[in-house]
Amino acid sequence: MLLSIIFLTLSEEQQHQVEQIYEQYGELMLRTAKYFLSDQSLAEEMLQQSFVKIIKLAEENNFDFCNKTASFYVSIVRNLCRDYRRKQKKENAISIDAMAYEGLELSEMQNEDFNPEKIFIGHEMREEVMGFIDELKPIYKEALLLRLVHGLSNREVAQLLGEKEETINSRYHRGRNMLIEKIQKGVKEYE
Repeated sequence: MLLSIIFLTLSEEQQHQVEQIYEQYGELMLRTAKYFLSDQSLAEEMLQQSFVKIIKLAEENNFDFCNKTASFYVSIVRNLCRDYRRKQKKENAISIDAMAYEGLELSEMQNEDFNPEKIFIGHEMREEVMGFIDELKPIYKEALLLRLVHGLSNREVAQLLGEKEETINSRYHRGRNMLIEKIQKGVKEYE
């Protein structure tokens, strides 16, 4: 609703720019939100909030930044999802919804082998790895996120970013090696 109202206040050219961003990156942003939240309706809400933020940023910068890379737009939705999850953590510890987030059924939670600690550790590990990915240079981070998180092929990533497939493959492998090093350092520091 708010997005519709804000959208109507834009000029025709600005509306067109926002539509182009949505057409090019909207699906990717939605998949990112769904990855973090595992809930379609929440993911759609985060996508709307992301576009509200994109429009505000665009207005502040006279719509000069509309040619940013996929990682720029994905980082907006990812950060909003993280903020949302942090807020939820404060409001309630572990709930039935959080179990569903991991794809568990109520019957599985009643199983003798059910271990909420493992679920919590899984969440923490995912957050830790995403933190390491965020520390990488944007060109490596972008290739890793699109390949690992979104499941795109080298060809799809190359088409999306307008790069050669070999370039994307190289960035992916370099980024992956850097990520492995960061994880290994993190494990050594923990020990």
